[in-house]
Amino acid sequence: MSVWTIEATIKEASLRSDGDLYLVIEAGNIRGCVEAPDPRGCKGSPFYEQIAQVRRKILDKVGGVLPKYDLNVRAKFMGIGFFGTAGRGDNGARLEPLLGVEWLP
Repeated sequence: MSVWTIEATIKEASLRSDGDLYLVIEAGNIRGCVEAPDPRGCKGSPFYEQIAQVRRKILDKVGGVLPKYDLNVRAKFMGIGFFGTAGRGDNGARLEPLLGVEWLP
């Protein structure tokens, strides 16, 4: 398991059918995504408190009504990093679950 930290701009936020909060992020000309899972599905996880706190912090910042586009909110994200394309053509690098977020100016 690897914890990655990246700085990026949130471009879009949406709520997935599985309850995950899905954020499209951009750094330079590279787009990717990070996810804050629904804490209700994470009970028993050693990361439960961090997951719940990050999700609340993001929803407080972007507002509870989703989807939202063109947010342009800068942040530093910390989370479990992995690769998995799920049938897409990109490298599938993502942070999921998010374990921390810090808002940047």
